[in-house]
Amino acid sequence: MSTVLLLGNVGPKAAPFSTENHLARSFRHLGWDVIPVPEGPRCDRIARQHIRDVDLVWYVRTHGNGWQNDDARRLWDDCRRVGTLLVGYHLDRFVGIRRRDAKVSREYALFDTDLVVTADGDDASEREFTDAGIEHVWLPPAIVHDEVGVTLPRPEYAGNVAFVGSSRGYHDEWPRRRELVAALEQRYPDLVRAGDGVTVREWDLNALYASVKVAAGDSLALSYEESKYCSDRLFDCPGRGGILVHPPMGPFVEMMEGSVIWSDDWSVDSQMAKIEEVLGWSEDERTAQRQHAVEVIGRRHTYAHRVRHVRRLLDL
Repeated sequence: MSTVLLLGNVGPKAAPFSTENHLARSFRHLGWDVIPVPEGPRCDRIARQHIRDVDLVWYVRTHGNGWQNDDARRLWDDCRRVGTLLVGYHLDRFVGIRRRDAKVSREYALFDTDLVVTADGDDASEREFTDAGIEHVWLPPAIVHDEVGVTLPRPEYAGNVAFVGSSRGYHDEWPRRRELVAALEQRYPDLVRAGDGVTVREWDLNALYASVKVAAGDSLALSYEESKYCSDRLFDCPGRGGILVHPPMGPFVEMMEGSVIWSDDWSVDSQMAKIEEVLGWSEDERTAQRQHAVEVIGRRHTYAHRVRHVRRLLDL
């Protein structure tokens, strides 16, 4: 049996819905033993105790340097001495974001690994990683396998339209998010919201999506149709049985196999028009779309699928 040491926001003290805990469940689902090591003071000393007993160290980070680079490098040196493979996983977009705290360079410990995995994937991003001599792989987000499914609606989430995600304080590079939410709030006074201080997670989120007729989606797609970065809700919403209306993203249109409803273009007006169209569907049409979406996401787009992909790249 293979063993992974998972380093990041993981373990019983972390939120159960953290991506690291979803990855831990995914590795276990695939038959791996998981050693969770929460990132923080002395985590390198804790991890070092296990280095000889693991096949892979998988370090997850989103913004911020976290623990010190010097501590990370001592751990990385130990890994290399015993031949343990290292994966650095940055969950969000990295290239093109002003608030990122480091450049694409091996000076940043997260990127001084055997394989760097990020949600970036467009040509400009790839050039930055290649020019820095970093082995980089684009990995789209996903949903944890044991939360895929349609559940029953609840009265507290009842409404026609939902928007799940942050809008206040969102990336200055992407004013579209605020424009979309403002348009939704103006047209739909009963807009169902999660985000911006309202937390709905795990199967409660499935229930929210089951309680509305359509969910509006948005992604920080700096290159619009050619962007290969997307919000995790592009997979999370349909995987939970939501009917998602999202602007068209070229690389994803075929990948999603009809599990997402695409507006005609990236304008807010176009997305609002598509939402109105979907609101006019019959209940049978909505049920069929929910079932199709769950089938596609469960078959192709869980974190277990993403882990398998990285394992193949590393020949594990």
